[in-house]
Amino acid sequence: MLSRGDIERRLKGVPFDICIAFAARSALRVLPLLAVDTKGKLPFWYWPTQDRAEHLLAILIDLQRGVVISKAGQNNSPNAVRAAEAANYDIADAVAYAAAYVAHAANHVEINAAANAVAYAVRAATDTYNKAIFEDLDVMAIHSSLELLQRPLWPVGPLPPSIQARWQLFCDWAERLESGFEVWFDFYQDRLDGNPIDIDLLKKQLDIPAEIRDQGAKSVNAYLATLISGANRGELKSLNLVRAIFIGNGAAGKTSLIRTLHNEPVTEGKEAMTPGIAIREWPVAGTEITARLWDFGGQVMSHSTHQFFLRERCLYILVLDARTEINANDQAEYWLEHVKAFGKNAAVMLVGNKCDLTPVNLDMRALKEKYPNIVGFYPLSCTQVADRFKHQYATFRADLIEQLQRVGTHQLYFTKNQFAVLQSVRERSPTDAFLSHEAFDALCDRYAIGGKGELSRDDFLGLLDKLGEVIHFPEMSRLDSYVLNPRWLTYGVYTLLYSDEVDSKPQGELSEAQVIKILRSKKVEDEHGNVLDYPTDKCGFIIDAMEEFKLCYRLPEDRKHFVIPDKLPAEQPELDFDKKAPGTLAFEFDFCGFLPRHVMPTLIVARHEEVVDGNVWQNGVV
Repeated sequence: MLSRGDIERRLKGVPFDICIAFAARSALRVLPLLAVDTKGKLPFWYWPTQDRAEHLLAILIDLQRGVVISKAGQNNSPNAVRAAEAANYDIADAVAYAAAYVAHAANHVEINAAANAVAYAVRAATDTYNKAIFEDLDVMAIHSSLELLQRPLWPVGPLPPSIQARWQLFCDWAERLESGFEVWFDFYQDRLDGNPIDIDLLKKQLDIPAEIRDQGAKSVNAYLATLISGANRGELKSLNLVRAIFIGNGAAGKTSLIRTLHNEPVTEGKEAMTPGIAIREWPVAGTEITARLWDFGGQVMSHSTHQFFLRERCLYILVLDARTEINANDQAEYWLEHVKAFGKNAAVMLVGNKCDLTPVNLDMRALKEKYPNIVGFYPLSCTQVADRFKHQYATFRADLIEQLQRVGTHQLYFTKNQFAVLQSVRERSPTDAFLSHEAFDALCDRYAIGGKGELSRDDFLGLLDKLGEVIHFPEMSRLDSYVLNPRWLTYGVYTLLYSDEVDSKPQGELSEAQVIKILRSKKVEDEHGNVLDYPTDKCGFIIDAMEEFKLCYRLPEDRKHFVIPDKLPAEQPELDFDKKAPGTLAFEFDFCGFLPRHVMPTLIVARHEEVVDGNVWQNGVV
């Protein structure tokens, strides 16, 4: 049997790509060993029930990465290491580690990782398998990596009957997971038979966008099936769309910066405040990508509505204004925590606007230590990008394009029919705030969405939601439609939060009837001057959405009345207990530095049923 040292010595001097191809073939051979003919055991019994499909998918994708031998999509690797660590069975552990090291070798072009992959394959294998490994070693010198990969996995003679039986058992087990693993059977059979490899298609299959990956193994497999069938019919189309979200305090200059990108004139002090969100599209120069620029209102109360749309796979542009009374670092931290809470580790570009009037002074070393997702800081003046700040603006624009391209690397692919539904939804959005469930089903029927081996309608709907094409709240049972126009939701919430009726309530309390009255009586216009209609039967959805995102809570004793924590009294009431009294158990949470604004309102909403004697105010609760 080959030892780890023997393998590394045999690989010495062999080109990297051939080493990886050899490792991939060795690991692929032992994949069927995951199916163990043990009576009375469920398929893949050595993994926890809820994780079996995810672990199997991780192994398959990491093995496929070795066949492609490319760094494409390396950040999307599911990482079969987790499958190895979770396996309660030595052979499953060895197969998973073999796959993980194949992926590592392909991503980083490392002989050591390739040798490790083969060593784990040897550990899992029987003499029949090891004989095939020796045969590969004998022919590596006369083949390129692609030629080696396209040789049948069992290079001499037909597939051994014992291996064929194990492969059939593996297929049976994978089918019983009911997660669409059939899409992988042709891929593996092609490797068994030595059929030609379509590298371009495999690269697309490896580059699984986060929107799909987050929905789990079944959705990933359905997406892969869609890619394959669409490619075979010549119908695949890339979305080529990325999202850039502009955030920052009111009057910082977000809208001015977007106007500057569109080569539109900007005049100091003439830009109207964005009352909610404004959305524009910007073709990314030198690419086929279109950036959708989301301009979020800067008024403090509307910040809470941003979470409706903040996503991880976005680029954030934080615009800072040194002329405010808030220290620039504090201002930056407020928004960086905002991104951290809802956008996780998404990249953030810091822009200091109006630097012709006052410099924006930031402690960038401290900020980058705390927030490593910061791309850089760009001092600008939107009114002077053609002269005094021409160079600084050119640098910002070039880096913006580069960052948008990075976000757009992992593009979604749609079939012709899926794209037709997407286009239909987009065409309705400007004039129709809602798309009924029946209308969506009719669209899906018309274009045969959700067929066997493709994304289900629910998964396709979830995808449209993550892309911001529709807003879908499956937990809200009384909503009989999907929201097509995101402005409808944000402007509705904004109208409530800033209404005189809410401000006149000392305890931040409103009734459902008052909400309907406010939304029906106000003339609500979006940034394009379109009047947004709030039918009586849809007004309740605004409250439901605010509840869902912990912006308000219903009174336990009267479900038709609700409280908005941001509108509670600012002053702490008299409290009739002494937290320092003997026997009192007290906890103190010390936020060293910055306390994100959403923490206290969220806590109040989440625990509102436990409020004692109405002791609740904007910044605290008993």
